[in-house]
Amino acid sequence: MITEEQRRIAADVFITAARDFGFDFIESPFLDDGISAFGYISGYGSSKGTVIDLLSLPEDVPNETLLLWCEKNGYYCSFLNVQPLMNGYRRSYFREMLRDWGRY
Repeated sequence: MITEEQRRIAADVFITAARDFGFDFIESPFLDDGISAFGYISGYGSSKGTVIDLLSLPEDVPNETLLLWCEKNGYYCSFLNVQPLMNGYRRSYFREMLRDWGRY
């Protein structure tokens, strides 16, 4: 389970990456009642963007409800291990991730 401290650190890292790479990051986007996610990035993953959720591996499992919502509504969904984000911003991590997601 992701702690509030981990969520805060991860959000700070994503905000830094957004400034560096020039993308918009929205923390805790509103999706639908009862469906939550860590964040949203437009322009990557699909024409509607990418919805992101965090996992604390190995105990967490991807949120199936979120995944199905994304598939139904045309968003790319990415579940990220929170641990690499706890060491602060690393440009190479985000460069590789954004390249994998693809720019739209």
